[in-house]
Amino acid sequence: MKTETRNLLKGAPMLAELEPDALERLLTAGRVRVLPAGAFLIQAGDAADGFFVVLEGRLEVLAPGEGMTLAELGPGQSVGELGLASSAPRTADVRSAGPAKVWQLSAAAFEDLLDAGDPLAPGLLRSIGRTLAARFREAVADSSAMAPGIARRGLGGQLQAQTGWEVE
Repeated sequence: MKTETRNLLKGAPMLAELEPDALERLLTAGRVRVLPAGAFLIQAGDAADGFFVVLEGRLEVLAPGEGMTLAELGPGQSVGELGLASSAPRTADVRSAGPAKVWQLSAAAFEDLLDAGDPLAPGLLRSIGRTLAARFREAVADSSAMAPGIARRGLGGQLQAQTGWEVE
């Protein structure tokens, strides 16, 4: 199981640039969670308790209160990075579309890595920054392809879901 999890994490775009020893420390600092179909992994407004990498199955990112699907995530994709980096409350709901398995790095484990001066932490923060910047660029590109009024609402909704920022 540990070898399988290590291989899946190594293939995750957000973790792909980590050195093997850093990936091993990260693997040890996290844990695997198994989700039944329809289980909520994250709920909007909750305290950010870490970030997750999908190992098996699919997750749905949902607009809070509306249930509208904003994104679907599969193996190797991650969610919850913004909360890990900013300690801000969750901005969207995330639930399993079917049985799923995720790897979690808790906020407490990440803080321990930072406090210990582990060289893994700054590299992980850089990866989080790159991931969030890529999502922002994707949201802008998606919105520019829509009609102006829809684009503004679409971009605002995506930005708010991903960052918690209010967009008017």
